[in-house]
Amino acid sequence: MKSGPELALLAHATEVAVNAIGVPKEERKFSPHLTLARIRERVPLDGLMRAIEALQSVEFGSFVVPSFYLYLSSGGKYTKLAEFVLA
Repeated sequence: MKSGPELALLAHATEVAVNAIGVPKEERKFSPHLTLARIRERVPLDGLMRAIEALQSVEFGSFVVPSFYLYLSSGGKYTKLAEFVLA
């Protein structure tokens, strides 16, 4: 996924801020993503892979994000901790 430098800067600033309150830094390189579903059991994905490969383009456009939320994810339960409004 392509993203502008602003997203990487936001991710870095977020990591620095939560690290200051005791959250360990992420060891993996930042990779922007959107979770559409979680699959708990292994299922065949051949049909999905063929459908993706058949797409003319994987570019879906862009949009402006006015704010984002920080969630705590634990055992499939999500708790909204805070909202951050972007200027």
